[in-house]
Amino acid sequence: LFSTTLYTGTNADINVPVGFKSDWVWLKNRSATYNNYLFDSNRGVTKIISSDRANAESTTAESLKAFISTGFTYGDDATGNEGSASMVSWNWRANGGTTASNGNGDIASVTQVDPSGGFSIVTYTGSGTAGNTIGHGLSTTPEMIMIKNRSSVDSWAVYHSSLGNTIHFALDTDAAQVTSSAYWNSTSPTSSVFTVGTGDALNQNTKNYVAYCFANIEGYCKVGSYVGNAVNDGPFVYTGFKPAFFMCKPIVTGNWRIQDTTRAPFNVANKTLFPNSTAAELSNDSNDIDILSNGIKLRANDSDYNQATTFVYLAFAKNPFKYATAR
Repeated sequence: LFSTTLYTGTNADINVPVGFKSDWVWLKNRSATYNNYLFDSNRGVTKIISSDRANAESTTAESLKAFISTGFTYGDDATGNEGSASMVSWNWRANGGTTASNGNGDIASVTQVDPSGGFSIVTYTGSGTAGNTIGHGLSTTPEMIMIKNRSSVDSWAVYHSSLGNTIHFALDTDAAQVTSSAYWNSTSPTSSVFTVGTGDALNQNTKNYVAYCFANIEGYCKVGSYVGNAVNDGPFVYTGFKPAFFMCKPIVTGNWRIQDTTRAPFNVANKTLFPNSTAAELSNDSNDIDILSNGIKLRANDSDYNQATTFVYLAFAKNPFKYATAR
């Protein structure tokens, strides 16, 4: 399950209603320049990583305090609960906090999986050995993997199937794609494991890691790519469903960007947040897109949505059904 929830900060403990027990929470202060905070129930409460910085995992007692049946509880930490601030949380349910040991790879992992949603949370300890494999828990091949070194200051490592097994991105920067065998060991994931090289970002000996894995699920989750045309009448990006969440990045230098149908329930949608930046929400004509029943229509010549290059994206459905309602 996936959902987007908007709430207003209180500077006091708050139960944020998601509609289910969250297992992965990604939240951002829309009003001010705070970090993107990411929490998951594999690592446990109060343990913070940020999509916009390379910092190791930190612990803040007044951050996310509990994963509850209706969502999550957040303390008085200002990043996720500044008084009167407009907040957004993107939420995924995996297995309600119940994890499993996974011995499919050379490196043992702990996984929590939503097989029907093509999503898994994976924690493991690096070996430093090129070509080692790690079980991801999905019954199908992941098309996108985002990995963070929890123990050290290292940029994120992002795999995207549209670009192949020699390419990686960093989620925390706007940098262009990089070619290197040190990340995926020039080996594509399978239905049981993904392969790592010797890069510290994903396989430093004795360091702890978390990986978020996504597979294509018809009518619900789509990992794909498109080519921009650098004009206001931009391309149509077919996802096969109405995207409730759409994240994209050009393969050249350019920001990661997120739009969703909760912050922008009507077209034209133009409320953008940046996974690689602390910036507050941006809303202007250069961010215009239409969120349609079966995909995205780009409505502006914008370098981070629609320049003449290839873009990669991750999208989740508003309704997790094969056929979505029109918009």
